[in-house]
Amino acid sequence: MFNKLLFVWSFVIISFACHAQNAETLLWKLKPGDSIVYKTIMKAQMDSNSKAQVPELFKNLKSDSTDGFDFQKQIRELQKMEPDHYITRLKRSNKNIIDIEMVLPETKEVKDTSQMANLFQMMSKMNGGVMLRGAVYENGDIQSFYLKNDQRNLIALFFQLPGKPVKVGDSWSINTNLISMDQNFKCDSAYKRNNVSITAIDNTGADKIVTVKYDIEEYVIGKFGFGGLFGEGEDGKMFMKMIHKAIAKFSVTKGKWLSYDGVMETHSSSVLMGGDSKKTFSLIVQ
Repeated sequence: MFNKLLFVWSFVIISFACHAQNAETLLWKLKPGDSIVYKTIMKAQMDSNSKAQVPELFKNLKSDSTDGFDFQKQIRELQKMEPDHYITRLKRSNKNIIDIEMVLPETKEVKDTSQMANLFQMMSKMNGGVMLRGAVYENGDIQSFYLKNDQRNLIALFFQLPGKPVKVGDSWSINTNLISMDQNFKCDSAYKRNNVSITAIDNTGADKIVTVKYDIEEYVIGKFGFGGLFGEGEDGKMFMKMIHKAIAKFSVTKGKWLSYDGVMETHSSSVLMGGDSKKTFSLIVQ
């Protein structure tokens, strides 16, 4: 009986030790003065087959050169104006905080006679080309809690880490709210899945590479109090769904992402709320 109990306890201790050894802590590792630089891609995927619903308000607008206001064309012109990429720098500001700054790439000024392009260039110059500024703690928790929702979403999607030791199969949620409505929206139904998980931990030489999977989905359906202004259906309802899926690889030894590749989809019955679109999200080490 004693030998059996000893065997059982030995098995439990060995299993616990193996379990503990498999857990890894993901930390941003930066010495004072050092930086991590990523080429950051957040680019709409141009799909000529994708059509968004045009609200009645814009269908009735007229222009000098056409029978009506081509809303689809204007959306595509805006998408073409997006930079191919941004530059994101991570720097340590003090013992535990990592500053994050995303800026427009340095390019030669391109002459574009369109009013929208000129407006975009002017706005970029006004803020020094900075598109995102925030911070995380060394363990990946968000420090810049005060950011607007869209800005905080980007910090969370790209740079928030689990903040605890993790092993294969572990999952957690990140601080994102992809859909944001105001008091004019009357919600009938809502759904949210926010799941980030570890799918693999591989030994590569002296390094450990942790593979992280992002599976985020948000959905709402309801009514706006504007009488069909935002492209509601025949029953007066509108819906919006956003999906973000990504695979990223983190180096435990180097303390940074080695890669991050994802796609965010937007599906909506309203053009002003997003229409149907896909956007690439990537980090490439520089």
